[in-house]
Amino acid sequence: MSALSHERRAHPAVRPGAQRELISSLAPLLEEVVTARNAEKEQQCRRGITAAELARLRSVTLASLEDYATALETLSWPVPRALIQEIQLHKALLGVHPTVAAGRRHQP
Repeated sequence: MSALSHERRAHPAVRPGAQRELISSLAPLLEEVVTARNAEKEQQCRRGITAAELARLRSVTLASLEDYATALETLSWPVPRALIQEIQLHKALLGVHPTVAAGRRHQP
C-alpha cells in the first residue's frame, strides 16, 4: 500500500506533514518495544530480581507497547492482535485497571 493511500486513511485530526512525522516515528517506537522486551526477558531470568524491579521493567515495556499502539491508531492503521494481547498481559501482570492505564499512559 502506498503512502498516499495511508494518508487518505489517516485520522482526520492528523495533518499530512504530521502524518509523515508519525510514520517516520514508528521505527524508533518499535525499536523501543524490542529493547524493553529484551531487557525484561534478560532480567526475568536473573537471580535475585525483586518483584519491584520486575514490575518497573514491565511498566517500561507496557509504556513502549502503548506508545507504539497509539501511534498506529493515530494513523488509523490496525494494531496487531498480538500487540493488543501483550498490552493486556502486561496490564494484568501489573494489576493495572484499564481506566487507570489510559489516564497515566503519557505520564513519566
